[in-house]
Parts: sequence; C-alpha cells; structure tokens
Amino acid sequence: MTRAQSQVIVVGDAVALCSYGQCSKVWKRFLQECIEKGNVTPETLTLEQIKQAVSDKQSWIRGSTEQQQQLREEDDDSDTDSWTSELNNANPDDPILQELLDESKNVQVTVSEEGLLNVNSEASAQQNGWLEYVNFSSHTMQEYLRMHPKMYKRCELVKEGFDRASAFAFDDSPPLNIQIKGRVHCGMAFTGDEVLVELLQTCAPEGGTLRPQGRVVGVLTRAERERTFICTMDEFDPRVMIPIDHTVSKIFVPGLKEKPSVVPIRKLINQEMKRSQLFCVQIISWREGFYYPLGIVTDILPMALTLEEGLKILDLEYGLTKKYPSKVTKELAKITSSKSNPPKENRRDCRGYLTFTVDPPGSKDLDDAISVRDEGSYYEIGIHIADVAGFVPKDSALDMEAKKRGITYYAPGKEPLCMFPAQISQDLCSLLPQKDRHVISLFVTVEKTTDRVMKGNFALSTIHSDRQLSYEEAESIIKNHDSGEAKALRFDTLEDCIAVAYHFSRVHRQFRLQEDCYYDRLDEESTPGNRGSHQMIEEFMIMFNSFVAEFLTNKALPAGPAPAGWGEFSLLTPLWEHLQSAVDTHDVHKMLDLIATDDIHPKLAPIVLEFRRLLSRSYFSRSNSTAQSKAGHYSLHVDSYTWASSPIRRYLDVVVQRHLHSVLCKKPVLYSLEDMEFLCHDFNRKNLRAVTYEKRAHSLQMATRLRCQVLQKIAFVVSVEGIDRFFKALFPMNKETLPDPQAINYRALQLQIKVRVYPEFTPP
Repeated sequence: MTRAQSQVIVVGDAVALCSYGQCSKVWKRFLQECIEKGNVTPETLTLEQIKQAVSDKQSWIRGSTEQQQQLREEDDDSDTDSWTSELNNANPDDPILQELLDESKNVQVTVSEEGLLNVNSEASAQQNGWLEYVNFSSHTMQEYLRMHPKMYKRCELVKEGFDRASAFAFDDSPPLNIQIKGRVHCGMAFTGDEVLVELLQTCAPEGGTLRPQGRVVGVLTRAERERTFICTMDEFDPRVMIPIDHTVSKIFVPGLKEKPSVVPIRKLINQEMKRSQLFCVQIISWREGFYYPLGIVTDILPMALTLEEGLKILDLEYGLTKKYPSKVTKELAKITSSKSNPPKENRRDCRGYLTFTVDPPGSKDLDDAISVRDEGSYYEIGIHIADVAGFVPKDSALDMEAKKRGITYYAPGKEPLCMFPAQISQDLCSLLPQKDRHVISLFVTVEKTTDRVMKGNFALSTIHSDRQLSYEEAESIIKNHDSGEAKALRFDTLEDCIAVAYHFSRVHRQFRLQEDCYYDRLDEESTPGNRGSHQMIEEFMIMFNSFVAEFLTNKALPAGPAPAGWGEFSLLTPLWEHLQSAVDTHDVHKMLDLIATDDIHPKLAPIVLEFRRLLSRSYFSRSNSTAQSKAGHYSLHVDSYTWASSPIRRYLDVVVQRHLHSVLCKKPVLYSLEDMEFLCHDFNRKNLRAVTYEKRAHSLQMATRLRCQVLQKIAFVVSVEGIDRFFKALFPMNKETLPDPQAINYRALQLQIKVRVYPEFTPP
C-alpha cells in the first residue's frame, strides 16, 4: 500500500460473506469496521442482524455428508470465533422455510380476508440427522416432571438474546438459575413463559460454581401479554420482520398467493415501504416444526421525529398501556364510592407535626414525607411512607394487577404509566398537602448536642403534610437557613425544620460513609454544588430502608469503613471558577461537592468508570437464602438493605410493607419462603426492564433536542483508536443517556487540519 488513501467499495451479500470460506473472518472484521464508521448500506444494518442471519443460514444448510464435512473444515480453518453456536439445527423440510429460502413451489401460503393463515405442504421428505425445536405435549411434560424431577424443571424463561436465555426453576429454593445456549435450545418460547427445561449432561455437579446448562422442551403456560412487537422489514425479504427487541426471533409474515408483492396489513398495502417505517407485528402462531413464528402486520408506524412519537413507539415495544382490566376498575369504583372507614388500628396521630414532601416539579405520586419535632434536649425526625399495604388487600384485583405490572414507568415530558390506577397512586394514597393520610413511620430520636441517634421506632401513624416542595425550592431553603452547626438549630417554622432535617441527613451520611461521604455519583437531575435537597431525601430513604431490613432480620448496624488516602488531580477551568465562587460565598458544602465528585475530573472519571464495571449489579434475594444474600449493599455501606420507601410505584415495597404490618400488629405473615423467592426473582427482571426503559426514554429526549439545536456537553477523551480513525469520549454529566464512552469519528468533526496524537508529557 502506498501513502495515498484508497476507497474500497464492496457490493455483496453480507450474510454469505460472513458464513463460508477461509476469508469469512476477514469479512466479519471488515463489515464491523464499516458499520462503526457508518459506511454501510442500509445504514440501519447492525452486527446483531448479521449475526442472527448467519446463525439462521448455517442452520438451514442442506447437502450431503461430504458437503457438511467440507463446510466444517472451512469454518475450522477460517474462523475460530464463529458467530453460530448451533449447526444443522432446523428442520429443512419446514414448508415456511421452503417458501422463504428456496422459493419452493410445493408450499402455498395464503391469508384470508379475516387475517387467518393457511399453510399447506404438498410434499416433504424427512431427512435424518437434523435438529429442530423440541415441543412436548402438555401431558408428556407433566409426566416428565412427576417421574424425573431432578432432570426436568418447571421454570420461567428470560430471553437475553435470540440465541440465549436464563431459566429460573420455580420448585427449587433458592431458584436454580439454568443457562440456555443456542437458538434451538431456547425453544418456541418468549420471555415470561413458564417452560419445561431439561438439564443437560454437561451441567456442573452439585456444589460446582458453573451454571447448569439446559434446553427448553416445551411451553407449559404462555405469559399473559399480547405477542405484539415493533419490527423493521428485512432488507432482502419483505416477508421477514426483524423485532427491535433483539431477544425476539424474526417473524415470518406470509404474503398473498396471487399478489406476492403486497403485505397483508388487515387491508392490502403496497410493500414498497421506505426505510423510515416501522411495523407492528402480532404473532398468531408458532407451529411445531417451524423455525420462525408466524405473524401478521397490524399497523405501520413512521420513524419517530418527535419525543412524543418516539415514546409512543417505546411504549408499544415494551407492551405498556394506561388501561386497566375491567375487574380492577370495578373494584376501584367500589373503594372510591364507599364512605366506610378503613379498619381501626392503633395509629399514632402526627397531624400536628410540621411535615413536608420534596419531589420533582409536578409530581403527583408522593409516597414519602419528612417531619421534624423539638423535644427539649432531643429532636425527632419522622420518615413517613404511604401505607399502601393497609389500603390494598392482598390478592385483590388491584393487588394482582400491581403485581403483574411490578413497577411504575417514568419518561420525560409525559404522565407516568402507573403501577396502581391514578385514583390510588396520585390521590388516595399520595401524601398530598393539606390531606390526612395513613403512613408507616420511622421515628428517630436524636441528641441535640452530639447529633447521636438515641433510638428508632416504627409505628403506624396518620400525618397531615403542610407543604409540597420541589427539589429546587428545598435547595433554596437549605442554602438560606442551614448554618451547619448543631447549636444553631431552630424549630419555629417549616423552613427551620427543613434546615434541621438537612443537618441531620449530612450527619447520618458521614456516619454511614465515613470519609466517602463527600462523594456522590452524578445524575442528570442535579448538578454538583446544588444537590443538597437530593442528598437529604436520598439519605432519609436509605435510612428508612436499612432500618426496615434490620428490623425484619434482627441484624446490627454496620461499622464504618476505613478512611481513604489523599491524591492530586487536575481541575477543569470552568470548575475552578465555580470553586472560587463557592469560596467567596463561604459555601463549604458546594466546595466539597465540586472537589469530591470524581466523575467531573478528567483524570479520575475513566478510573471511576472502570471501577464500576468491576462491580456487579445489585439485586434482590430472600434474606438468609444464600451466601450472597448476606453480603449487604457495597456502595451504600450497609449490611442490611431492602426497598420499602416507594410502595406507590414498586410492588416489592408493598410486599415488605405487609411484612411490617404483620410484625407491628402481631399478625401471621402473609408470604411463604417460596413466595418471597419468586417475588424477588420477578421484581429483579421487571425493575431492570423499567430502568432500561427510562434510559431509552432519556436518550430519545436528547436525540430529539439535537434535531432542533446544538447542545453543549462536557466530555472527556478516554481513549484514541488509531491516528486516522476515531476516539472515545465520556460524558460525565449524562450518565443515564450516555453511560458508556462514545466513539466519535474524526471525519464527523469536519476538521480543517489533520489530527495528531501526542503522548502525555511526563516531567523529569
């Protein structure tokens, strides 16, 4: 090669290039580089699509034993990291595959006016040695469960990709986590289905550290959700729809026999669709022996250009709806129309205490409030959580729907999709100002002179909130009324009580985190130096949750960690100016926040990123069920922790509240050990799904803003990939929308001069 730049244009079938031959590995790397640089057509093509297509193609290969052997030899010589994990695993005589791949005339696929499918095969020749999906009958599965309980497990399936999944056994305690590898082993099932899993002989022995391996051999019960997915049309075959959700298999939408150039969408619509359109595809059957499920297009959606359009598509993809079943609305109508009082309980009357809530502007689902009371040489902090468990009976229609939803979904610029109907989540149970509300309270008695916690007690109580504050309003009150000294505490006004609450939250945070108390991870809702109100509420919720966990498990509070050492680092010029301003105004808390937030310092941010990658994600498990369940919460520095502070928007919090009711009122516990195992597993999946939804919603918001105007963002270069390729930048202030370093091509910057990379200068 000379120094002159060369332009290479390749025209061909990406799937074929990556499937066979001694050069397939070279083509994979070439295509990967082209996709990263945005130099492929269509521009929407991704490596995941090619990977799935390669897996499909290699699964459908036919031929003699000699041809198959030749293919295996070529693959062994050319590509040791093949993209397919299973070969020859589809039925070659599947009539749909004949129509789809070989354009066979032996199959007729038609769609009636009602949208019903009719697939007829005139002939099929059975060949030996080919694998296909295993799909036992219901009777057979029940017999296997009865006769071989150690080999066959009743599980819930969670798809992690189109060719991999995890299965959680219902009847084992703790639930056995079985790994499913290979598309055929995943069977004809979707996430949430109750399936029968056969443990394979390759699984690890009992007590081993490796996860057991298995395969799905049948679906016991389909999950209660409509099988509708948002898809794009395959570039090469308009009858194949590719779901946006990469854990879902491609869907085959048969065309009309007489009109192969149209796609049936309840009415005939020409299939020459632009790439700017999405398709809503409903799966109507997955017949035995078929490699793809059969579906029908029910709607066409334009590509989103606004935030509202994008969120609509996102809601459809996640199957979210504002509507509730009729039995829920009927039960709700009875509750709201009834004038009967709830059951009488021994509740502490706290309606005379100065009480406030702090939430984002416009919030309606208020599930926590804070009160402050002077008691002479002591003062009392009250942390009050809406008593949803006392309002919604277990196993009622409202409870079952909340259990099914699991969590409330939030997105910018729109009303939340609530776990409970709005009459409950935003009215009857919400801690609105000037309303009497039943709560579960934690009362903490604190010594004024030392700020030492003397005792903490739980109680059922009734409060009357005086004021609903936004975080910005609370921040302003804190800056104007907090003196930072315990001797100057006052309790005369609501503003005084807010300052007292903030003072105690900082004292407790320092006790909990020791020298780490000055660091707080960045989020997109607040900026360094103006996060006092956020940290105050966060600390009270952590305190409430850890006290609940300690109360229900009888564990002692953890000891603080050892203090950290000192180090030197660089500051950005704008950050230095903010720091000087904080010094001039004697704002000590702002100075500490600006200095101790590692994420906003160029040399420390990459280290923090790599450290977080080493940490495992927090998850819920039943207390004392496994060794991991006793590990505590590392980043919060507590040995006992649960979630009990947001029962309006998280179902697991309602469950924990029912445990509190049982202990406080000395009543029987409503949940068995097996119930708790399943609830923890179920909530882990639903919570992760909601977190992913919120991140994607915020990403949509940023994307729509960038369409209208240029946005200035702080970014640090963390790596350089070659002199003429691209570099990766980290956006520390946008951890939700841009959590990972982003690759930026030099060409996209439209630079007038050639980029040069200089090694970092190290003084002698």
